[in-house]
Amino acid sequence: MIRMDQVNQPRAPFRQWFPLFIICLVTALLLMACQPRHQSTRPDASGDNALRQRIETGPWKLVGKLALSDGENSGSGRLWWQKDAGLNRVEFKAPLGQGQWQLQETPDGVRLSSSVRGSLSGASANDLLSAEIGWPVPWDSIQYWLFGQPRSRTVSRAANSHPETNQFNEDGWAVSYSRYKDTVLGRLPHKIIATKGPYRVKVFISRWAFPVPGKAAEVEKDKESTKESEEKEQQTYDS
Repeated sequence: MIRMDQVNQPRAPFRQWFPLFIICLVTALLLMACQPRHQSTRPDASGDNALRQRIETGPWKLVGKLALSDGENSGSGRLWWQKDAGLNRVEFKAPLGQGQWQLQETPDGVRLSSSVRGSLSGASANDLLSAEIGWPVPWDSIQYWLFGQPRSRTVSRAANSHPETNQFNEDGWAVSYSRYKDTVLGRLPHKIIATKGPYRVKVFISRWAFPVPGKAAEVEKDKESTKESEEKEQQTYDS
């Protein structure tokens, strides 16, 4: 037999257990907030990794102008740069036959062909080019700077008032950008200036190209087609 006092016994009132529920909920939220969060210091890490992969392996090409100065002597000329399938090739030609060189980097080594020093081979492109120029050129970093990226992931960019002006410091070099171009990879630098003490490197990019991997056309095919546009942009480059 069921006793009536058991059936009609009232449950604990809502006001008795609700405060306990609130205390448990708040405690759980506080514990979650205290847990360490593992997040990338760069919110665009996946896109950044893809760009750095493209920088390091190609394929990409650019045509433009390069100016170098050590504070006393300076020179400028046309620049062709191609990277694809293990080949990293750069050609510089000063006007009026004042000097030219070609640097070719492959997994087998580096070769520098110069109108001044002849043909040299070695293991370090940075050493060969610095010997050719006469002062320490930051070769290992420049290819990253061309894409608006510091070589090191730990380098932070400085904030600027203009949305498309960017700058950072790396290995004592102050790298700044004043113009960009629309490309299939987004907006990429059009004018780059890097300075360190008396040394100055300035690159003015007339054209970016991103061929199909493994089928990049030779740089020479772009020379004549871009000659006219380069001459029109000479005044802007020198400013």
